[in-house]
Amino acid sequence: MSDSPPPPYQEPKQKQKASPAIMALQEGTRLHRGGKLAEAAAAYDRALAVEPENADALHLRGMIACQMGNATTGLGLLRQAVALSPLAQFQNSLGLALTTTGDLDGAGRAFAEALRLNPKYADAHINSGNLVRRQGNIEAALGHYRQAVTLQPAHANALCLLGTLLDERGEHEQALPHLEKAIKLQPNDARMIAAFGVALMHLRRPAAEELFTRALALNPKEVEALVGLTQHQLNNHRPRQAVETAVQAMSLAPARADIRSLYGRALMNTDRLDEAKAAYEAALALEPRLISAMTGLSALAKMNGDFTAARAYAEAALETSPSSSAALAALASLDDVTLSQDQLARAEKAAEDTGLRPDERQRLHFALFRHRQQEDAYDDAFRHLAAANTLRLDELARRGCGYDPVKITGNVDHVIATFDADYFARASAHGSDSDVPVFIVGMPRSGTTLVEQILASHSRVFGAGELNDIEDVVTRLLATAAGTGETSPEATLAGTPELLRQEAGRYLARLKTLAPTARRVTDKMPGNFMNLGIIALLFPRAHIIHCRRDPMDTALSCYIQSFGADIPWSWDLASVGHYYRQYERMMAHWRKALPLPIHEVVYESLVENTEQEARALIAHCGLDWEDACLEFHKTQRPIRTASVIQVRKPIYKESVGRWHHYERHLDPLRRALAGEAT
Repeated sequence: MSDSPPPPYQEPKQKQKASPAIMALQEGTRLHRGGKLAEAAAAYDRALAVEPENADALHLRGMIACQMGNATTGLGLLRQAVALSPLAQFQNSLGLALTTTGDLDGAGRAFAEALRLNPKYADAHINSGNLVRRQGNIEAALGHYRQAVTLQPAHANALCLLGTLLDERGEHEQALPHLEKAIKLQPNDARMIAAFGVALMHLRRPAAEELFTRALALNPKEVEALVGLTQHQLNNHRPRQAVETAVQAMSLAPARADIRSLYGRALMNTDRLDEAKAAYEAALALEPRLISAMTGLSALAKMNGDFTAARAYAEAALETSPSSSAALAALASLDDVTLSQDQLARAEKAAEDTGLRPDERQRLHFALFRHRQQEDAYDDAFRHLAAANTLRLDELARRGCGYDPVKITGNVDHVIATFDADYFARASAHGSDSDVPVFIVGMPRSGTTLVEQILASHSRVFGAGELNDIEDVVTRLLATAAGTGETSPEATLAGTPELLRQEAGRYLARLKTLAPTARRVTDKMPGNFMNLGIIALLFPRAHIIHCRRDPMDTALSCYIQSFGADIPWSWDLASVGHYYRQYERMMAHWRKALPLPIHEVVYESLVENTEQEARALIAHCGLDWEDACLEFHKTQRPIRTASVIQVRKPIYKESVGRWHHYERHLDPLRRALAGEAT
């Protein structure tokens, strides 16, 4: 949020006769309010020609000089005004002018003097808050904003600033009332609407997008609305749209390093890796201490298998900001990294600091978990792991949402009841006879990335990673089928050949853009195990690969992984166990009912007998064997999942049976997997 504007241009403070100077001042303030700066400046100059020591004229002429970009002249005039008449308003304007020139100490003294002269001056509190916020003193800024709101409860700008700062430090719910009130006071202020949208976005509320759209309708150049919309699109797995929105934001604010860094993140999520690197580097050229750009470059290098560069970027970020949870998490996410005792002590302290945003504390606890695990300090590691997930559960509770086991069980029941063997026997339509798609399904952390890496090492296979496209297809199909009035939209799909062909064509076109010449393209979205019935209708010649792993290892690995809010079951051991049982029920049904062969890859067998399992995998996809598939760790392709480090190495067995290290802490998981009440 930029510094608040000066108070409305004031008429002279003392009653005076309608002298030429007064008349010129009156004309100048009228023009000034109308935005006619050059004409207003000329009027003030006429007043000063008559009365060179008129403090009001000096003040207003100084303000307008600063507004017109002549800070040196403006400061000189404002200092003359203050010397002649030490009013709080004059000191406040001087402070604003000094801020624009970078003299923050001088600005602080001017704002302090304004408040000494008038402790109830709300705008001086706002500007003092903006200044100390810029200097990193968040608590002091909050104090000034709160005082401004106390003095003027209907001050929309003060309310917006207070709400925005609360939101930035993770107090999203506490921010909402202030932002809502600000919008009620100024319903057509695009900046305030955008700030409210950002707070809702942080709470993952769908209404955020509507607010960003509303703000941009009022002001298409509202940069914060574009920035918020970019982040919202990334959070909701729409990276291509995010790239376009970020480009708009950059065109309006080309010097904003944070926007270029956000653009880099969007590009990285669309696998435009060279462009992403350039965007992050451009951000650092503008702001060499920008942590998000450094950690972005670290993540990018990690995706590309360049772990030396990934570590260097993470260390540079941590050196720049030793308390940065993002930098520490980036470093700790790499293998063979040992935190120094000083880093470790600071991380431990920060992880318990309730003044930090919950998501920052989560990252710290996950980082400390990984560090302690590398030291074989498993009990202490689990303490940090449980703390991280408890913070995430608290976040779900604050938002009034979370894992719903009844709903998930009901969804599985419905799919099983709908897509039975008779359903497929009656099906008279399908979308496409293409055999290009390969769907790799299973639980997250069950070996799906390793399987895809083996396949993608084949010269005729492209590994597309985790695509959201099938979920989008299913959503559109069911929405269209629901229009028929059927109680079960899924049941109508088997008889809608045109609709299925249309959606299959759309999905194939997406694969074509990713890999125009590939004979097979893998989609390793694990959760597609729920969509195999519709996938069979869309692509009756598709290749289905199901990855399995020991339930305890799989479940613990999900609990360990810092998944996003769209996988809420991973944040609680009992919920992980319940979800795993529903997944098992679903796959047991598909083995009996699905008209497509399902090739099962058991992780432990793949680790023990890699060549045998890899050959069977390639044969299932209808391809000739290539030795490169056994050297998958050498295959250069971006990998964005949590298994990025493992698949850059030859097969190793350390992850088999890892759950035994934490056995004493896993009773809730064990009971849930057994179907016992917890």
